[in-house]
Amino acid sequence: MKVKLSQQYIDSPPPVLEGKTKVEHCDLALPGLLWEQRASNLEWGSYRLRYKSNGITTYITIGKSCEITLTEARQKAKMLKAEIQLGKDPQAEVRERRKRLTWNRFFEDHYLPHAKQRLRSWKNLEEMHRLRISQRFGHLRLDQIRKGEVQKFLNELRDSGLSGATCDHHGKLIRQLLYIAVDWGYIDSNPVSGLKLFNEQNFVETYLEGDDLQRLLSVLSTDKNRMVCSVILFLLSTGARKDEALRSEWKDIDRKNRRWLITAEVSKSRKRRTIQLNDIALDVLDSLGTEGRSDYLFVSSRTGGRMTEVSKVWDRIRRKAGMPNLRLHDLRHSYASFLANAGCNEFQIMQALGHASTVTTRRYVHLSNEAMQKAAGVASERITDAIRKSAA
Repeated sequence: MKVKLSQQYIDSPPPVLEGKTKVEHCDLALPGLLWEQRASNLEWGSYRLRYKSNGITTYITIGKSCEITLTEARQKAKMLKAEIQLGKDPQAEVRERRKRLTWNRFFEDHYLPHAKQRLRSWKNLEEMHRLRISQRFGHLRLDQIRKGEVQKFLNELRDSGLSGATCDHHGKLIRQLLYIAVDWGYIDSNPVSGLKLFNEQNFVETYLEGDDLQRLLSVLSTDKNRMVCSVILFLLSTGARKDEALRSEWKDIDRKNRRWLITAEVSKSRKRRTIQLNDIALDVLDSLGTEGRSDYLFVSSRTGGRMTEVSKVWDRIRRKAGMPNLRLHDLRHSYASFLANAGCNEFQIMQALGHASTVTTRRYVHLSNEAMQKAAGVASERITDAIRKSAA
């Protein structure tokens, strides 16, 4: 789009048309200068200079419109154009520096800061980089990494005893980082595109029913650490994630409508959702005694502040219940099974658990033996009924 840029135009630009990811507003007053507006960021755009180097159209970013004015951008663009006319390529030094960029440098200076702002799992990514990937590829330039070597690396991780899923996480991190490096212009193409992953279905079908459920509930009703027991019972009765419960506040609870709001800041998907509170969950809230004394539902008796972890007490509780391998996440799995056994469909369970699609739900929502026996019983009754009618 060609337009005579003005500061007023930059401050109040026309909206990006639907279906467009970005718009280049080319300045009629200074050919080559443009202001790039992205649909994903309506607060500011980037001033860029477009020029030709050895017959190839090239861009150089001058600055963000939230940091410099249009007048400053024009002045800098004029200086760069003068250097280009004298035969200097402003991007040559940048390209040369990027060619020397190693995996370690890019991960630590560029990728990790980006991940910290967007991914709750950034600590896991940093650990994979630090413990294994850095030792193997850290010294290499991004354009020196080869798919065959990464494939060999994943195979060696598998041979060392790591699960296929864990190996795949390493491969996905390498692939994702290199895609981002391409998107940001640090390399021309992703050298590990098409990397083969193991794609093993290694999830464990663990859910509580019958005697196991009764033993856990018995321990929860008698254990001395009442606050952690309340957390565990709350997770079991709502299907929520541990961090969602520990980070939620009393203002998120609507007792009248029996609702619990999971805010975007707390939700793993960064999307708001609502959980319906059943009688058990409401009883847990009534027993906490923290309302009015703290903003948070669950408070540490030791620090008086928000409870942040329950793993040590949980380990003791699950052993006491005779289930040393039971995970906190299995409580969420069990809640899904409760819903399935009650006749809820996949979409309803997906909504209750806050999944983005039924694909994730399907991964670990398995009907219990009781539900399967009921289903088999229905088939038996139908066949018996048909036999009876046939004989008559």
